[in-house]
Amino acid sequence: MRAVLPLALMVLAGCQQGSATPNTTLDQDSLNRIAEQLQVVHRVVDNRPGPHCREDKGDGACYRAEIELTTGDTALPATGWELRFSQVSYVQGSTGPLTIEHINGDLHRLFPGDDFAGLAAQQTQAVPYTANFWSVSNSDPMPNYYLVVEGLEPVVIASTKEVRDPETGLWQLPFVEPLTDPERQLRRTAEDNMAQATPRQLFSDNAALAPAESALPAAGVIPTPRQLSFTDAAPLSLQRGYQPGGQAFSDLDAAWERLSSLGFLVARDGVPLTLQRVEGLGEEGYRLSVSGEGIELQASTDTGAFYALQSLSGLIRPGQDQLPALTIEDAPRYDYRGMHLDLSRNFPGHQVVYKIIDQMAAYKLNKLHLHLADDEGWRLAIPGLPELTDIGARRCAEAEERDCLLPQLGSGVDASAEVNGYFSREQYIDLLRYADARHIEVIPSLDMPGHSRAAVRAMTERHRRLMAEGRTAEAGQYLLSDLEDAPEYLSVQYYKDNTINPCLDSSYVFLGKVLDEVQAMHEAAGTPLTLYHIGADETAGAWEHSPRCEALIASELDLHDTHDLLGYFIRRVVDMLAERGIRAGGWSDGLLESKEQLAVPVTSYSWDLLAWGGHNKAHEQLKRGWDVVLASPDALYFDFPYETDPNEGGYYWGARAINTLKVFSLMPDNLPAHAEVWRDRQGNPYQAEDTEFALKGETIRGIQAQFWSETVRHADVVEYKLFPRLLALAERAWHRADWELDYVPGRTFSVDSDHFTAEAERLADWQRFAALLGQQELAKLDKAGIAYRIPTAGARIEAGKLEMNLIFPGLVLEYRVEGGEWQHYQQPVDVKGPVEVRARSANDQRPGRSQWLIPEQEQNGVDNK
Repeated sequence: MRAVLPLALMVLAGCQQGSATPNTTLDQDSLNRIAEQLQVVHRVVDNRPGPHCREDKGDGACYRAEIELTTGDTALPATGWELRFSQVSYVQGSTGPLTIEHINGDLHRLFPGDDFAGLAAQQTQAVPYTANFWSVSNSDPMPNYYLVVEGLEPVVIASTKEVRDPETGLWQLPFVEPLTDPERQLRRTAEDNMAQATPRQLFSDNAALAPAESALPAAGVIPTPRQLSFTDAAPLSLQRGYQPGGQAFSDLDAAWERLSSLGFLVARDGVPLTLQRVEGLGEEGYRLSVSGEGIELQASTDTGAFYALQSLSGLIRPGQDQLPALTIEDAPRYDYRGMHLDLSRNFPGHQVVYKIIDQMAAYKLNKLHLHLADDEGWRLAIPGLPELTDIGARRCAEAEERDCLLPQLGSGVDASAEVNGYFSREQYIDLLRYADARHIEVIPSLDMPGHSRAAVRAMTERHRRLMAEGRTAEAGQYLLSDLEDAPEYLSVQYYKDNTINPCLDSSYVFLGKVLDEVQAMHEAAGTPLTLYHIGADETAGAWEHSPRCEALIASELDLHDTHDLLGYFIRRVVDMLAERGIRAGGWSDGLLESKEQLAVPVTSYSWDLLAWGGHNKAHEQLKRGWDVVLASPDALYFDFPYETDPNEGGYYWGARAINTLKVFSLMPDNLPAHAEVWRDRQGNPYQAEDTEFALKGETIRGIQAQFWSETVRHADVVEYKLFPRLLALAERAWHRADWELDYVPGRTFSVDSDHFTAEAERLADWQRFAALLGQQELAKLDKAGIAYRIPTAGARIEAGKLEMNLIFPGLVLEYRVEGGEWQHYQQPVDVKGPVEVRARSANDQRPGRSQWLIPEQEQNGVDNK
């Protein structure tokens, strides 16, 4: 690892530019050369706040960082250029001859100040800056910094592009200097007590989870059935195949295909597989009997039969050619078992969505919440409004935003980049049919009124174009912004102009048009739209200077100021949906803001952090009679890192570590109880008092995991983020474990309370689940081509011997000494010096991310080489 110069010396080095630095106007060729040669380094200097932090930004917290520029053979002129870049945090200010300013959203610009005299060839300039909050992840800076010169084509700086590791397939940002310093870089506040996921820490964690002997049952299914019983009959030979018969059920093709993909095939002399329709098993329940004599399946509905076949596939263990004789009786815990996919921020392409649907069906998840529009992209074609996708589905460096949106989230300058794209009407209808054939309901979401910049910009450009063509009557038909407004706000994601104006009639005309077209697509697919998610979150500060809103507030008795406008908007949209026979869903903060104005039932997605009183918010919604879908960031945000490791990437505002065990450990029916068994986002105890909205029989409708895509630019990274956590989601959504603590109203929970007494039972259940995952299910994901996350290995060196372990049993572990070859780990082995450790996929074709174990640094938490 290269040495880090003190900040003052870096600045001094940048000032040694010499008189040879040219001060000339750039042409395209020289700009291209600079972009190819310029070496950029992003470095976090210190996360600790102090008097250098602005009190009006970041709640008074900030971190210090710097961007270092080193020229190649071509000098950087003193004027006439700027460098644009994206990052998670808002830059508060910079020092030195180069200045950093915020543009919009996460996009910033770095440009020469009056004191900048140019940068000669082979010279370095550091640009120190401060930014909001903290930066403890290597994914906070974003790729594809680019140079802009008026009159020239913008060019991405080569050193800031993402690089894919040829061995692991994992994406890396080489220009981001690793975070290694425990005090200055790896902690975000003085109260941050999250232990870094070093090999030694992981070894300790894994050792506490490991059973004394194998916990792999003779047979098991994920998600766990209500009842699985072994019988004395002969086992079933999978090699014989099967011959289906009995009563007809519809929409089973995908389940038959999965059986075939796992090697259980239709055969002329196969064992009989008999399907029977019976009453009384519920909408999704089934019975399944397996023996050497045959397979019997009973269900009351097509969906129940589908899940019975999926359980039959679930019993198959790759590498084994028979199943023990057994019976299963099963039905789900919740009727809402959901996965949310953000396709708007970065579009991952069509195929990964289909792959996710297949795996959702395999593990009996039944609701796919598609987030199709946000500030950074509109991903669904709407007939009659081509601007939504012509402009809103593309990001590029076109300054006027007439052909595309400004770059955000490190998207680069090219409108054809991987992160751009959308579903055409026909493609969306095909997707709906595909999901429906797998018994999955698609719930569309086109966020409003906040998180709507893509729509706002597209309709603003439509207005400008039509006005220029003299079509004034049409121009304002779908306008979403008050042209006389002078907004002065920043959204949570630092946008200045991302909110639909609720005071314009044209806003509701636009929404009606969109709703009608989306509803028509669902009708065309044969999957009627019954639930539509309106978003409704994060709109603070907008509309305060809108003349149209001033007029509306003056004319409406129920409106007193701009704070009332969100509720007004939501009520109108909810009513518009109700008129179309559609139920409205929305995020809990927006719906609670407008609760007194809602005259019809809604479905609320509760995403409040439990350590911040999230149980009270969820309980309040339940007591209002709403459907409540639990979406807690504490365990259900799958864009968050798996472990407290800066290399894991993702947002982490609510949790630094959500591994598969934490998802598995969720007790959805008893939210306050988590204060006894979990810690807050900084690893500290918290208290939950269940007194304000204690429940009296009210229960949630289900649970949903969220995947947000701000830091994810590739389809395989989507799969990495979702799997294998999705299997633990399915486990908790389908199956209520015996160890879950029953809800008793009025209790107070903390680390000192003693209500949860089933730690041993939970551990044993986890050991069974982890064994099934590591020795049965990951191999199936390999067969399906899913790039799931291979867990990082735990390791320690004691008395010169290397010991290794893993959270999931059954995967191959590897190690190598510095400069050596990879070797399989089987038992403690003598080593000297630094050792690199990793695990491999279940099919042994793919290594996971490695970490270095450096004996003298183990105690300091610095072994991310």
